[in-house]
Amino acid sequence: MLKHEATRTPILSEDLVRSIMRQLFQATEYLHRNNVCHRDLKPDNIMISSDLQQFSKHANDSSSEPGSDVEPIKVKVIDLNVAFEVTPENPRIRFGTGLKEWSAPETRT
Repeated sequence: MLKHEATRTPILSEDLVRSIMRQLFQATEYLHRNNVCHRDLKPDNIMISSDLQQFSKHANDSSSEPGSDVEPIKVKVIDLNVAFEVTPENPRIRFGTGLKEWSAPETRT
């Protein structure tokens, strides 16, 4: 489990993190499959809604397999303002993206 450093108390269970990451990867895969590069994927552009009570019940139910039910949380990728459609005519991304703080060091000038 992820733990808060000051108190060493669990914040998010591994199952909850697994669910969030699975949906985030699925959303990214969907964009890429449709030739869209988000270019500004960061925590500020990820919306999460949840019913944590439902998640607790789901996590404690040993009869269900992971991913077999509807996810108790919903992850949405937002803010496609700097997204880029990759096409044969435009195969490379040019121009800058969002905040420099979130960009790869090698792309900063």
